[in-house]
Amino acid sequence: MLSLICWDPVLASMVLALAACSENKAANSGNDEAPVVTGTAQPTRDTAADPVSGSGGTPAEKTFELELEGMKEEKTAVLAEGNGYSLYVFDIFNFDATNDKLMMDFDENYNVEIEKLPADYNLDELKTVAEAVLSELGEVHELQDNEIHPLMQDALLVLKSGASDLTKQYIVKDIGGSTYAFKVNKPQGEASDGFETHAYLMLNAIVTQ
Repeated sequence: MLSLICWDPVLASMVLALAACSENKAANSGNDEAPVVTGTAQPTRDTAADPVSGSGGTPAEKTFELELEGMKEEKTAVLAEGNGYSLYVFDIFNFDATNDKLMMDFDENYNVEIEKLPADYNLDELKTVAEAVLSELGEVHELQDNEIHPLMQDALLVLKSGASDLTKQYIVKDIGGSTYAFKVNKPQGEASDGFETHAYLMLNAIVTQ
């Protein structure tokens, strides 16, 4: 082999390379071939177009499916920070974080006041106070089963009072292990049905901090 190397350097290089391959093959005999890694898998997100996360790794955007007037559609909402919680807000709503108030942007009389209740809250006391406040508008009813909006039927308490041009509700609901009270103010108008569906979807998706 020595005389071959001296005679033709190119041919000698080929011979040495073949010898090295033979040695590697012998060293790895009996082992499965390792898979080729071409990239790193990324975790899926709530929204494909969501490049940023909120506090605690909560996605900055989330897509919801709504059913309005029998038609299903998807809408994306953006994460907003409240007092001790976060919630997703649709673009037709505004959120006043200082006052924990969710409002329709074109008519702020359609709104929900959000209260995160302490761990030692008393449901009976909350009901008594809420009944007194709601009675100023009209007769108070505690809603049951199908009287309650489908997105709130698992609530702990739903009280309602109304007049000819306005309906108010007081809802207590456990969401993700924390309990919240929602004071709903809903005028009578074309936006009434859409308001509740949008608002209750956002409230059900609250993330406690």
